Amino acid sequence: MNSELKEPLSLTRLEYGSSIALGAFTERTAMLSEVRRIYADGERTASLSWEHVCTTNPDSLSPVAVFWEDAGEQGDSLSLDPGFGYTDLSQVHRGFLGTQNWNDVISSLSWCRFDVSLFDAINWTGNEFFAVKGCNTPDLAPFGWSDEAASIANWGT
Repeated sequence: MNSELKEPLSLTRLEYGSSIALGAFTERTAMLSEVRRIYADGERTASLSWEHVCTTNPDSLSPVAVFWEDAGEQGDSLSLDPGFGYTDLSQVHRGFLGTQNWNDVISSLSWCRFDVSLFDAINWTGNEFFAVKGCNTPDLAPFGWSDEAASIANWGT
């Protein structure tokens, strides 16, 4: 058995010209630096495909992040105001009569004016999927993040 401690990864979608890649970083600050470099004002691609679309003007979008149960922004939805998050999605009710929860359920997210993060562990720990402001992610499955989130944050202020 390997006794090495594994550091969590910060993952994000990166655009290079007309291609999309999943960037994996062992340091969150390095990930944020690369995201800011690639998505600097005037350098973001208006659209790459129907699955992944970014706007050149994120300030025109809603400040509320919307997370969806199913791919294609379908099913139950969970809205999150800027500057807020849920540290434990197993404590956030969903479904008819609130008998279910949001833990390991999120499969897509809508456009948002602000950066958004999904974490695979409670208390904003573990591996992170970072969604850049102004981009939607109608299917998290290609990035390995469908039904993985245990906590979420909308980093807007």
